[in-house]
Amino acid sequence: MRLLTALSLFLPLAVPLPGIAQDIDYSTRIENAIEGYIRPAVDGFAEEALDFPQAVASVCDHPSANSRAAFDAEFDRIIDRFAEISFLRFGPLVEDNRLNRLAFLPDPRGVAQRQIRKLRSDSDLLSLTREDLQQKSVALQGITAMELIAYDTSANVTLGTDTPEGRADCAYAMAIAENIAEIGEELSDAWHDPKGYSADLLDPGPDHPTFRTSAEVMETVFNALPVAIVILKDQHVLPVTGGGPEKAKPAALPFSRSGHGITYLASSIAAIDDMIHAMDLVPLLSGPDKRLPGGISFETRNGLSVLDRIETPVRTRFEETGGYQDLSVFVFTLNSMQNILAGQLAPALSLAGGFNALDGD
Repeated sequence: MRLLTALSLFLPLAVPLPGIAQDIDYSTRIENAIEGYIRPAVDGFAEEALDFPQAVASVCDHPSANSRAAFDAEFDRIIDRFAEISFLRFGPLVEDNRLNRLAFLPDPRGVAQRQIRKLRSDSDLLSLTREDLQQKSVALQGITAMELIAYDTSANVTLGTDTPEGRADCAYAMAIAENIAEIGEELSDAWHDPKGYSADLLDPGPDHPTFRTSAEVMETVFNALPVAIVILKDQHVLPVTGGGPEKAKPAALPFSRSGHGITYLASSIAAIDDMIHAMDLVPLLSGPDKRLPGGISFETRNGLSVLDRIETPVRTRFEETGGYQDLSVFVFTLNSMQNILAGQLAPALSLAGGFNALDGD
């Protein structure tokens, strides 16, 4: 299921609870989210992405164990920074199909790999530019495509091979890296544009085409969090563990080919916790509910501890090191985070985030 299709199942999440949330002013929390988390995270991704073309150039122009290790470290940082923004599935990230252009996930049928094979056989990759790439399928453009051409299935960096195919892959990799860097700049510019999407979030009103009240804005911003947990669990983790230990599929974990799948999971849940705390929701809560943001932090720490036990690369170490058991425990952490966010924190904030069209609640 494509991400945007999955998100369509959550459209009811954007409907405020009648007569309740509309009376609460969420504007400070929204500004906190933008200033305290979204802009810094987007800027961090953009800055890291600017270094990506140089990492490609280094490994392609001067292939060595050191340059390959440097490329691998840069790729890990790109995944880390991408995970910090990938749950912001509203506004600039979903405009112009930027999210799917950055990472074509999930891809259970191997669409990207098939399209890359076809591109390699049909095209003169040595002349491929960023502009050429932007006219092609989103599956060919981003981080997931880079992983497929830069790594073998044992997480070894293969860029820099002195063969016609290797030189072609380096040209393709440079076009991808430049495309990712451009998207990063676009995202940063969009979130800093004083007349752009931030203005929409910060200045709702009865005549606004999208947001009439701060409650409607808050629904959009807050509900990205439980939606992200559901996608992380259902589309990225359960395909690995859902069939039981005998049918586990570690290769289904995003970025497992490069050995950086655990980075993606860890950074994804840490980002959600960081966003919650940047918003500073406690002043809107009362009584025991004031502990709920801390509950997210508690579950995040548990999840990170579990993930830290999983040896990488997952594809080659999963069975022999007990990765299945640990990743199964991680599913319980995701369930707990989802329960706190959608089942407890959203109602405590007078939001409709407890509704999930997947289960009909």
